[in-house]
Amino acid sequence: VLSGLIALIGYRGLTSARALVEHLVQQNMVKIRLSNDMMDANYVIATQIRNVVLPTSNEDNLKFIENIKNARADYLKARDALYATPASSEGTKIRAEIDRRREVVKGLNDKVIDLVMSGHSDDALSLLLTKAAPAMQQWQDKIAENIVLQNRLAAEASAEALQSMDDSRKLLIGGSLLVVLLSGTLGVLITRSLTQPLSRATRAAESIAGGKLDNDVDTQFNDETGRLLKAMKKMQLQLRNLLAAQTDMARRHDEGQISFRIDAEAFPGEYGRMAKDTNNLVGSHIAVKMKLAQIMGRYAIGDLSEDMDNLPGEKAVLTDTMAQVKSNLLAMNTEIKHLAQSAANGDFTARGDAERFQYDFRVMVESLNTLMATADGNLQSLSGLLQSIAAGDLTARMSGE
Repeated sequence: VLSGLIALIGYRGLTSARALVEHLVQQNMVKIRLSNDMMDANYVIATQIRNVVLPTSNEDNLKFIENIKNARADYLKARDALYATPASSEGTKIRAEIDRRREVVKGLNDKVIDLVMSGHSDDALSLLLTKAAPAMQQWQDKIAENIVLQNRLAAEASAEALQSMDDSRKLLIGGSLLVVLLSGTLGVLITRSLTQPLSRATRAAESIAGGKLDNDVDTQFNDETGRLLKAMKKMQLQLRNLLAAQTDMARRHDEGQISFRIDAEAFPGEYGRMAKDTNNLVGSHIAVKMKLAQIMGRYAIGDLSEDMDNLPGEKAVLTDTMAQVKSNLLAMNTEIKHLAQSAANGDFTARGDAERFQYDFRVMVESLNTLMATADGNLQSLSGLLQSIAAGDLTARMSGE
């Protein structure tokens, strides 16, 4: 309120100063200019009147008279513009005297012109010097007096405007200092009333940011800081509830309840979205694991027709691994079929390519190769024995276990 009052007073002071300046520029200066225009027109008239009484041709005199008429028109134009502006009582009197003297001078000048044009130049010169010229000077003096008046009024208006601006400046400076003093005092009092609850709110915010969610933010106040503390308490509670829900889901999944999900509808706004995103993340990982289990189950019973889905990003390693498992199982199956078919055809010299495999797969192929070699050796011994018996050699024997 105090600031508004000071601003209003300052505004009024500046407005007053502005009005004075506008009056100075728009009226006093204009009046001075128009008065000078009137004097300039009179100087032309005075000069042309003197030219008329000089011994010149009639043609020149007509030109001089025409110049006088034009100067009189210029005078009247400036005079009408001047008189259209407001005037003080002193200015009104001066204007009336200017008009009176103009009529006197105009009558004398017209008489001078008539004497010249009628051939009485000597009488015209005498009238000019004794009456017309002095009257013209008195007329000009009265116009000059009006200029002096306008200069004085302009100076007074300028001084008043400067004083008004100076008073406004002093008032604004004093008022501003008072406002600063009062504002500082109020600021200290308000700061003291806010420091303690804001400090609590700051400590609570820092603790929550650091992961500590058991801060004491209870308050009985309902002002801005009180509402801030209550809002922080509610936020802390929501975070604790969300954390508890995540912990409960982790426990249930450890117990085997992999279908359990957080109730996202129990949380408002972005907290609900966080719970939903957590459910989606867990569901995505479980879906991949279930797909792996399903395919591995098929591979375990010998069904190699299914392939793992093409997974994006780092999960692609699961796709590649399952593809490698299938490739190795198919290769093992091919080797076993090859050896079995060779044995069925009586060719026990066939061997599996053990170098294609590693670890137990390689041991399996090597064991099959050993089996084929053993069978081949036994068949060769049996064949030799049978050939000896067929030849009548009954002393032939087979060794082995």
